[in-house]
Amino acid sequence: MKILPFAEVAGKILVLVVYDFDRFSKHDQIGLVKVPLSSIDLCNTIEEWRDIESPESDAEKTIVITERSRARKHSFRKLTKI
Repeated sequence: MKILPFAEVAGKILVLVVYDFDRFSKHDQIGLVKVPLSSIDLCNTIEEWRDIESPESDAEKTIVITERSRARKHSFRKLTKI
């Protein structure tokens, strides 16, 4: 985890990506919200509503890295036994 000095935070943009969850295939990106941190007061609690924008292009991709614990052998056998 990288800690940014307060002066650097104002130059950053918070990007919230919205996905359509699909249980049996890949999740589709349906929109995003970009919030320039210079436009909000970080010292106070805020509640703000913004419109979801459509993704800019198909070339814009998001990489998500998740860590999964090892599957137990017992549960693996259950899944593979048909």
